[in-house]
Amino acid sequence: MPETNTNAPGSSSAKSTDSERYQTKYGPAIMLTRKNYDQWKETFEILLNFADAWDIVNGTEEAPTGNTQSAVAARTDFRKRS
Repeated sequence: MPETNTNAPGSSSAKSTDSERYQTKYGPAIMLTRKNYDQWKETFEILLNFADAWDIVNGTEEAPTGNTQSAVAARTDFRKRS
């Protein structure tokens, strides 16, 4: 039988209870506490990648500029993801 990693993002763990978790539209997330930053960070990086927003959050994608129709559409998409 394969071993289950109970510390994987989105998995149940002895370290967090249901009251310390909440549901996002991309999956379950743990509440940030003083003791779980590394697990929280890993979970949110995964969730933000699913939302195609990680590059916005970490600063590697900047808001599009310009007034062309495609630039306006790109800005609208950027705002939805940020």
